[in-house]
Amino acid sequence: MVSARRLLATFTLVVVAVVAYAQVQLDQSNPRALLKTFPEVMRSGSLSDALPALDIDRKPEDNEGSPTPELERTLTHLAEVLDALGVDPSQVPENPGADRLTVQPVRNEFDSLVGNVSLVRNGSRWQFSRETLADLDAIHTAVFRARSGEGTSGEVAKDVVAPDGLKSPRDTMRTFLTAMNEDRPGEAAVALDLRQINSVIRDEEGPRLAALLLAILNRTEYIDLSRIPDDPAEEPFLYRSYTQWATGQAVGSIVLARQEDGGWRFTPTTVKELDAIWQTVKDQPLVSGTKDIDPAALDPSAYLKSQFPPQFHGKTLWLENWQWLSLLGLLLGAGAIGHGVRLVVRMVLRRTLTPDQFAANRLKLRTFGRSLSLVIACSVLHAGLASLGLPEWWRATLLVVAKLGWALGGAMALSAAWDLALAWWSRRDEAQSGRREKLVVPVLSRLARAFLLVLALFVFLAAIGVNVTGIVAGLGIGGLVVALAAKDSVENLFGSVTVLVESPFQLGDWIRIGDVDGVVEEINLRSTRVRTFQDSLITLPNSRLITAHVENFGRRRRRQVKTKLGLSYSTTVEQMTEFTARVRHLLASHDSVYEGESYAYFADFGESTLDVRLQFFLLADTLGEELRLREEIMTEIIQIAQDMGVTFAFPTRTLVHEPTTPPVVPNSPQDPK
Repeated sequence: MVSARRLLATFTLVVVAVVAYAQVQLDQSNPRALLKTFPEVMRSGSLSDALPALDIDRKPEDNEGSPTPELERTLTHLAEVLDALGVDPSQVPENPGADRLTVQPVRNEFDSLVGNVSLVRNGSRWQFSRETLADLDAIHTAVFRARSGEGTSGEVAKDVVAPDGLKSPRDTMRTFLTAMNEDRPGEAAVALDLRQINSVIRDEEGPRLAALLLAILNRTEYIDLSRIPDDPAEEPFLYRSYTQWATGQAVGSIVLARQEDGGWRFTPTTVKELDAIWQTVKDQPLVSGTKDIDPAALDPSAYLKSQFPPQFHGKTLWLENWQWLSLLGLLLGAGAIGHGVRLVVRMVLRRTLTPDQFAANRLKLRTFGRSLSLVIACSVLHAGLASLGLPEWWRATLLVVAKLGWALGGAMALSAAWDLALAWWSRRDEAQSGRREKLVVPVLSRLARAFLLVLALFVFLAAIGVNVTGIVAGLGIGGLVVALAAKDSVENLFGSVTVLVESPFQLGDWIRIGDVDGVVEEINLRSTRVRTFQDSLITLPNSRLITAHVENFGRRRRRQVKTKLGLSYSTTVEQMTEFTARVRHLLASHDSVYEGESYAYFADFGESTLDVRLQFFLLADTLGEELRLREEIMTEIIQIAQDMGVTFAFPTRTLVHEPTTPPVVPNSPQDPK
């Protein structure tokens, strides 16, 4: 009984051993068997057993131990090509009538033949032909470019100068390794083609992907730069492909290709496949002489996730539970920190400024505090999003919100600070404070606000990955069109600058521009508003101020009064002489009359008046004061005339009627007796 059991156990072990041996045994008896068993042997990891499938001249020492690195690379590439081509052994003849069999031709994206996957019979064994092995690198490159959609990125102009450090595959690899080994992942990211990464998260993802690529390379092999092409005219260079040995399924490949600017970079498909490749190689040991990468650089969310119990790792809607809680905490924390900064700023300003200063600038200080609070809150939100591991569209949306708030908050804070500085400057000189506060400060404030809003727009666009340099360059091309379309707006802007710099008038001045006559009420960037003496409001484009003649009555050093006093013809010579003398004395003794240019003389004979020409200048700053002084002087002149018995004439006409006799007609029977 015991011997039977032993016999059964021995038989079972033999069967298992035979089956196991048959599963990994390379069968070279016919093409179909070779194509079926070669991938299985490769997946088992027994490269030495797969080596006889190659038609090569083997040295005696090759029969012992592992294949050389060059042969390992050849075997790996050959297995990857067969898997990528999807060769079906059942479709290959088992007993071909010739000693050579072409399994499948391989063409590149230009439909040019790069090589054939072919088999050859040497004696009783079928092997992969020498021609296939000679063309294997080209075949491998073409196959994986076609599989991943990679190819040349179009014709590159001959006069294009490639960026420094990216002039060839070897140069790009050297640049990448140097930057990463010196802990400069941001600079290393320039070697990656990140165009397929969302532009909003590109700046944050670039360093992480660069660290991920280095971690993969450091678990693959020690990089020998001399084996990487240094010819900038080469086709895309396939450095390494990765497959899952258990299934033989291709995971991804590391490819460098030349871009439109002439620079060589790791292709977008390579960048996209890095996470999948990392899952394949992360358990492999580091290559001797290389350094490991901090896990936080590869997955910033791993540490935060590990702080939550497993029950929070479940998914609700779009996010895991720990992500919902972390996002809520981040939003509340960002708001709390921003509000705290606002309170601190307010407390500092209250202690720094006097109560009157704080009250006078309350609105500006409130705007400054809120804007600064928004900037701080958005900065905290931006910094914390990377640790949440959110899906790309979630992260991109929140980053857009954070960056928009940061840009607008910064512009508003700077605008409020500028307004505070203008308020301090306008009150620095008491003699000029009124004019500065009414005219200069509003214009400078509006100009600064417009500039800061445009600057915030460009900063926001640059932050979300828009090519601002291209926009600015495009403005140079379309500048003429924009200038023509906005000709009036530009002229109005220059007109406002003219008002600001040359100051031809200020608020409250009585001006005359062409047929517009009135008092200046408001000066804006585009127009100036004038209140006429008929109480109508006229809006003048500031462009008119560049070429128009502006007559400013408010800037007169003295205001001329010029009129005629009409005395009646009954006025005697003595009265005329005394009247004009007393009027001249009145003007000479009045404090508000400019001395030296006052006249009051009998000048002409009118139709119904004796005309006295009266001219003098008033020292008045405003129109209201001028009218008051005119009334005062004119009433005193009336009083002088009344004291002297002199009357003012008004237009009169005296008719003199003289009686006449009828004419005498000779020989008339009606002659008078």
